Amino acid sequence: PNPRHPLAGVRCGDHTALCKVARASDPRQPQKLPPIIRSDPDGWELTSFSSPQESSISFTVNGQPHVVSSKDLPISTSLAEYLRYHAGMTGTKIGCGEGGCGACTVAIHEGNTTTVANSCLRPVWAMDGLSVTTTEGLGSVTKGLHRVQDAIVKNSGTQCGMCTPGMVMSIYGYLAKGDLKDPQSCIQGNLCRCTGYRPIYAAIDELVQQGPEDTPAAPATPARSFTAADSQQTWINCASIADVFAAVQQAGSRPYRLVVGNTSKGVVKYYPPHPTDNPQVFIFAGKVPELREVQKDATSVTFGAAVTLSEIVAELKQLVGACPQLQAIVDHLLLVAHPQVRDVGSWAGNVMIAKTHKDFPSDVCLLLTLLDASLTLSDGKSSRDVNILSFLRSDDLKSGEILTKVRIPFPEPSDIVDSFKIMRRHMNTHAEVNAGFRFRFQKDGITVDSLRMVVGNIAIGPLVCEKTAAAVAGKPLSLDSLKAARAILDTEAVVEPPSVDDPPFVVGDADYRKGLADALLYKAWIGAMVKKLGASSIPSNELTAAQKHIRPTSSGAQHYEVDPSTAPIGQPVTKVDGPAQATGEAPFTADKPLLKGACVGYLVLARKVGTIAAVHATAALAVDGVVGFVAADTVKAIGGDNTLHSTGGSKYTIFAEGTTVHVGQPIGMICATTFAVAEMAAKLVHVDFSTEVEPVTSIAQAVERGHTVDGRSIHVPGHPSHAAVGSARTTTGRMTTTGQKHFYMEPQTTFAVPNGAGLTVTVASQSLNFSKDVLRKSLGLSADKLVVEMARVGGSYGGKMWMSQTAAAAAGVAALHLKRPVLVTLDRTVDMLSLGGRPACELEWSVSFDQDGTLAKLTETVNADVGVYADYAVGFSATSLNVYNVSWLSGGAHLKTNTVNTTSSLNSIMRAPGEFQGCLFVEAVVEQVARELGVDATEVQEKNMEATVRPVWDKLKTVADYSSLRQAAEKFNNDNKWRKRGVHMMVADYHLGASEFYTGYQEKCLVKVENDGTVSLDHTGMENGQGINTKAAQAAAMRLSQLAKDFSLSLVSTVEPRSTSHYSWTMISPTWGSGTSEAVVQAVINACDKIADALEPYKGKGTWKDVVAAAVSAGVDMSATGEHSRTQGNFGYHVYVGCCAVAEIDVLTGETEVLSVDVVHDSGKSLNPAVDIGQIEGCIVQALGFCLTEEQVKSKVDGRLVNCGTWDYKIPSGLDIPVRFSVTLPKGDNTSSGNVLSSKACGEPAYCVGGAILFAVKDAIYAARKDRGVTGWFQLDCPASVGAVQKACRSSV
Repeated sequence: PNPRHPLAGVRCGDHTALCKVARASDPRQPQKLPPIIRSDPDGWELTSFSSPQESSISFTVNGQPHVVSSKDLPISTSLAEYLRYHAGMTGTKIGCGEGGCGACTVAIHEGNTTTVANSCLRPVWAMDGLSVTTTEGLGSVTKGLHRVQDAIVKNSGTQCGMCTPGMVMSIYGYLAKGDLKDPQSCIQGNLCRCTGYRPIYAAIDELVQQGPEDTPAAPATPARSFTAADSQQTWINCASIADVFAAVQQAGSRPYRLVVGNTSKGVVKYYPPHPTDNPQVFIFAGKVPELREVQKDATSVTFGAAVTLSEIVAELKQLVGACPQLQAIVDHLLLVAHPQVRDVGSWAGNVMIAKTHKDFPSDVCLLLTLLDASLTLSDGKSSRDVNILSFLRSDDLKSGEILTKVRIPFPEPSDIVDSFKIMRRHMNTHAEVNAGFRFRFQKDGITVDSLRMVVGNIAIGPLVCEKTAAAVAGKPLSLDSLKAARAILDTEAVVEPPSVDDPPFVVGDADYRKGLADALLYKAWIGAMVKKLGASSIPSNELTAAQKHIRPTSSGAQHYEVDPSTAPIGQPVTKVDGPAQATGEAPFTADKPLLKGACVGYLVLARKVGTIAAVHATAALAVDGVVGFVAADTVKAIGGDNTLHSTGGSKYTIFAEGTTVHVGQPIGMICATTFAVAEMAAKLVHVDFSTEVEPVTSIAQAVERGHTVDGRSIHVPGHPSHAAVGSARTTTGRMTTTGQKHFYMEPQTTFAVPNGAGLTVTVASQSLNFSKDVLRKSLGLSADKLVVEMARVGGSYGGKMWMSQTAAAAAGVAALHLKRPVLVTLDRTVDMLSLGGRPACELEWSVSFDQDGTLAKLTETVNADVGVYADYAVGFSATSLNVYNVSWLSGGAHLKTNTVNTTSSLNSIMRAPGEFQGCLFVEAVVEQVARELGVDATEVQEKNMEATVRPVWDKLKTVADYSSLRQAAEKFNNDNKWRKRGVHMMVADYHLGASEFYTGYQEKCLVKVENDGTVSLDHTGMENGQGINTKAAQAAAMRLSQLAKDFSLSLVSTVEPRSTSHYSWTMISPTWGSGTSEAVVQAVINACDKIADALEPYKGKGTWKDVVAAAVSAGVDMSATGEHSRTQGNFGYHVYVGCCAVAEIDVLTGETEVLSVDVVHDSGKSLNPAVDIGQIEGCIVQALGFCLTEEQVKSKVDGRLVNCGTWDYKIPSGLDIPVRFSVTLPKGDNTSSGNVLSSKACGEPAYCVGGAILFAVKDAIYAARKDRGVTGWFQLDCPASVGAVQKACRSSV
């Protein structure tokens, strides 16, 4: 295999039933299975731990002792896997398996020290003598919530709940550390795709006001020397540096890794491979005293190789008083990764990543190079010191040598030290370019004696700009000297290509990175002038070049009215699932207990497009712990059909059959006893291709080769009473988007369990009915032999409708074939490579308009990349015109969407599919017209706006105070050259019912009043985080409280899991399109009406329990079904929503800060304002990602998604959201036919105005271009990344 390919080592390809598959001659019997401590609900026998063996470790989890033996647990086991699948504590989630999302966060205690860590990266064998706290150890629903859990729940900081336990533990760890100066940084390593973060910050602010967390001291045990091994790997635990040297010798020629935090595991997978990426020997040195030493003298500080980044930060903070220049180093180090990595990862590990993976843009190496640090290398017999730069470039470790310490000399008292890190988002992101500067002055204090300038991610390793420095040595600190330096830098800062062709990581634009080197020199020099010579030394409008932007603390405001007459409906009730989500007790699909005989599946993906000759699985099947390999021939062997019916049309298959259609297509699946074994074995499956097909990697290629299908056309005729427009101006424009990944926090997951002649399948799906229909056809089972269940979904946004069926069918095939339970949880990279998302689009338009801004005619043509098949097109609805009326003039509008096929994974629906793109595109047209006329965009918007949306528009202008924002932005732009602000208002008309998929909502429920007065609800809505269970419970409480005033919401619970065995799901609608919640609410009300009628004779008998007791005595049936008919409200209704965004950009770097967002959302009478506002905020932040950070980068060689994980694909973080975030739900109503309690949907409409953020950024860019004499409209594509913004500004200094 090509070692430069991102799937190198996977050795995967295609498979057809017609080819011969090489397998082991006799299928291997399953190896000893991992021990599980769980009770069994389904009759499968569970195993238990063996007694401690010689090679064992002990540690505590939530105060309880745990002993792990090498006979029971593979060396590759992570702490997260141990907690979930061995200790039965599934509150700790695995969202990415690479330390990029924070769902797996736990707290680790030793002595008086508390750290946080990604348990998915932490080897369980590194836990000897430590204490672990998980969210289950803080509190529980029955015993009471911990204050962190309670704050999250009370502030509505949970939606799907997949990220919640990790959020809880990050906040807990922050409070336990005691330093509460920067509270919003505590979730720097945690991602949330649902909430928009604002309510989580509200919880953090509340907790900080209460003070630090008091945690009891944990034992501080010294390191032990021991060795543990399994058939694949060896773990050597070291207690002294002598142990380390001996371990290195013992490893011999086998690949080994020195481990402190093991955090490199989540990074190196995205760079060209190195032998240490897959070590056979782990040497744990994290507790070796000699490597943990910190030594300080008058001129330097020395850190042992096992000192963590957080410990370095703490030590340098103490030195800042004596050496203020170190503050710049501290600030930069706090931008390295996140607390979960910095707390446990060592500086030496970071250096070794850079040493073994030359393309890695290490901030640590940049800073060490800036300070001219020296490293000590030793083999136990002798030591040598080498310069950090020499080590990275040429000095290799000799046999037996290890990196033992680093000496960092202090800057001189008069030095100025500055550093920069330019990132695609504001935290937990590697650098596009990083740079450090050290100015040293002669005795006069203003003449530059020397300049040390180091730039990263320009060349392979840090680039020391020696020629640039020489040009200013002995020169005054002046603008003229800066000009001379920049001239030299232009020739010295040469951007080198990556170390391999078609790299497995995203390579930033070369011109942008070269420009950043110049811009950062400019910033550092201006900053030095201000510090040395004062602000008066440069023009006042240049000062923003020298100012480090410090993000203010995020804040939010929510405005709404409630109607007490319908309580608890209409009240901001906290989510009923919230407590269980915060404590980790809310079960997701992957939280099902692994039964005896269970195995896990890992998909083998195609690396080429073409015709396969053979699939070789023998080597994989020979690995200890591998149970089997399933592929297309296996599907036929069980009597199934390899076609995934209704998933993108009839052509898409479970496993590739005969040919592959895109890189990343599943060709088979390895089943093994552990995830680590399954992943390792999947890399050994090899495919021979007989022919290869040149892939189609872009929309342009597809159009050129004729891979297009005419889509739907929407024609709005002109008004017949008006003459043809003769005086109108006509202009054209273009816009492209790269699409968007769903990036649900819970990867696609299915657990399939044989049940006699049939199968029970628990799947994370938006439609049990659809999943069952697909699975019964693919698996060859009759409907009565197949039960499909779901408890909750960890985020979906459309991505778990069709796209969930691949993992579900693969699990089902394996379970039937192996006759044992099979759990399939897609690795984050596998998920992103094999499945699609929101399609990339290219738009061209022509618009005619009068001088007053009235639109006369509009033509739009969109090419939408739906991936490999066109059987279902992701088209655009009538809302592509959004709120703008072009029908009253003769030109009218003609909108056309073409389906474009590329050899990439099948794209799918994603939140507000079509509606969002349509609103964004027509807004781009209106924005262009305003620019052509030289008027504020609001003038053109209001000239063409439908009257129905004006109330929301006018309310938004008042709430946001648009005129003041505009005036403030203009003043700011006049006063500042290098930072600019932009403002944009946008409004949308979301028509629930206009989607091509809309057929109304058919929902059912069963409500039962138990003898003790508690009430259970079983309904057909899928809980995806949208609060459907909460609204259903509110509806039941509203209706039943009319029988007795003491009836409370706490009496109502929701049945889990949803199951097709409970009642017929025929014709039940998928949970999508925002309308399911209200439909379920109506079904619950209908059922409760029946119960209320039955209990009416007993009303007034006393308390609710008295009413129930009387009914029980009379033999009354206190259960009823309810239904929301598909024809109820089947014409839908309109939701009007507006957004005003203010953005500020750094003209020199392209960095963007969204200063404020005000949203006015017509929610009718909200069923639950807290839940609805959470949905609205989540929509806006997801749209922000589409507009600014979530660029999909495809390989030009094979079309695969390059940024296929958390390392390079960047959804918004908590520090990317609007600094000020306001949502207003104006008093309203919904009088449309079939409305539910006058409410309106909230799950998608706000997404359609998220484009206001893009146009606010563009407005700021216009101001920057104006300073450079560049006027007129320009094309700005999505996303407007830092590079795109900087280039659009024409910002050469």
